[in-house]
Amino acid sequence: MIKTETVFVLGAGASKPYGFPTGAELRTRICTELMLGYAAFERLTECGHNQTDIEHFRASFEQSAVASIDMFIAFRSEFKEIGEHTIATLLLPAEKLTNLTKENWYHFLWHEMISGATTPELLLQNKVKFITFNYDRSLEQFLLSAIQNVYGLTPETSFSYLSQIKIRHVYGSLGDYDHECGYRYGEQSNGDFRLMILAAQRSIKTVPSIRGSADEICADWLANAQRVFVLGFGFDPTNCVQIRLTSACSKAPKPHTPKQIFASAYLLTLAEKNWCEANACAPRQGGLIWTNGDSLDLLRDRRDLLN
Repeated sequence: MIKTETVFVLGAGASKPYGFPTGAELRTRICTELMLGYAAFERLTECGHNQTDIEHFRASFEQSAVASIDMFIAFRSEFKEIGEHTIATLLLPAEKLTNLTKENWYHFLWHEMISGATTPELLLQNKVKFITFNYDRSLEQFLLSAIQNVYGLTPETSFSYLSQIKIRHVYGSLGDYDHECGYRYGEQSNGDFRLMILAAQRSIKTVPSIRGSADEICADWLANAQRVFVLGFGFDPTNCVQIRLTSACSKAPKPHTPKQIFASAYLLTLAEKNWCEANACAPRQGGLIWTNGDSLDLLRDRRDLLN
């Protein structure tokens, strides 16, 4: 079990092992698949967008040279609706239950969380919180299934325990849990996919005015954590400000004990690490402690601190 106050900050790289694209990969897919003949194009027409509007949106995004769809919509709020429909159209089909059986960092962390947790009540004694910038619900669905099968519970009872594990989607998600049909994870082929896209769009927050000011709940979690694990996160300055990462991580909850901040550095150069560190935390706290690898590599490298 993890008895030290620990927060996990998740970027797109944290969801990649479970079948989801990084921001750059999503950009490529939007520029490629929003064309006549692709399923994504057809889905958008079913949501009420005509060919001219879809092509205009795709071309504008492609030629903008903006790195992410979220950032592009922040500049061009007139594309909010079609942009969010596009995000849902491309991400919902990636929610596949089979991908959650692949052993990666979810499994690794879960093993640490259930060590000594012989009941679901003991599981809740893990002092962990998750801040995610991702729209997908893979973490929730994984934990829901794991709780249900480890402790032999019904889906509804499993969700009652899952809901007590602190998970916060900074910019919304593809949809909340439904007490009749769960997350509908991996059910895109069942029923009306158009309705799933429209429902997801209502939960996604892309435009800054809708996102609001800094997320004080996330900032409070970070300020009171002794350890922070940053997984697959690009340290975009806007995202760092949104959760007050710099100021929150300069505060150690225990006197005279520096906060420990660990980060994965998949394919990052030294200069890029230095840039990330400048956006993330105060030097007096020891800076970021890097692992040259992905999310799983980081947790394996710091397994002795998952306690």
